[in-house]
Amino acid sequence: MYNPSKFKVEDLDKSLDLISRYPLATLISHTADGPFVSHLPLVAEKTSDGLFLYGHLARANPHLKLLKTSSVYIIFHGPNGYITPSWYAEHDVPTWNYAVVHMQGECELMENSAAIEDCLKRLTHQMEAKRELPWEFSIPSDLSAPGVMERAITGFKISVMRMQAKFKLSQNRNETDRAGVINGLQQEGNDASREMLRLMRE
Repeated sequence: MYNPSKFKVEDLDKSLDLISRYPLATLISHTADGPFVSHLPLVAEKTSDGLFLYGHLARANPHLKLLKTSSVYIIFHGPNGYITPSWYAEHDVPTWNYAVVHMQGECELMENSAAIEDCLKRLTHQMEAKRELPWEFSIPSDLSAPGVMERAITGFKISVMRMQAKFKLSQNRNETDRAGVINGLQQEGNDASREMLRLMRE
C-alpha cells in the first residue's frame, strides 16, 4: 500500500494493540480468477520464534484449499472517519483518517481436535478477557463427539513474513489544524471518533 513516512508505524506493539482491539480481518488469497476473500477474527501472538496469527474457518469454506497452497494477505481495519475541512484554521479539502495493519504470511492448517480447540480458545479468551463476567470456554455438545469438530471446523496458524502499518491521523497538518480535528472529533462523540482521538493523542 502507499504509505508515506508521516503515516508509517514501525512500533510493533502499536500494531498488535490495534489488532487486539479490532480483530476482524480481511483474509485474501490469490486465484487464477482473482482474489478470494474471507472475513474472520484473528488472534495475534508474538513469540521468540516470530509473529503468528491464529484463526479458524468452516470446513465447507473453499478458502481452506487456497490456504494450503499459497501465501495469504491480511488486512486489519482500525478506527476511521471523515475529516471535514471546516475543522481547519483555513478551509482546505476533506479527507478520511484511518488506521490499518497489513500482513503477508504462510499458512499451516491445524486439523486435529486439540489444535482446533486451541485456536478456538485463543479467540474466546481474548474476546472474553475484558468482560465483567467472562464466559468459560467449552466445546458445544453437538461438536464434542469424536471426529465431529474436525468435520465442521479447521483451525490455522499464519506465520507472518511481512507487515506494514499505516495510521493516517492528520500528521500532515499543522498544530492548529490538528487541534481543530481533535476538537471536532470530541464534539462528534461517537465510538469511532473517540478511538481516533485515542490514537492521535498517543
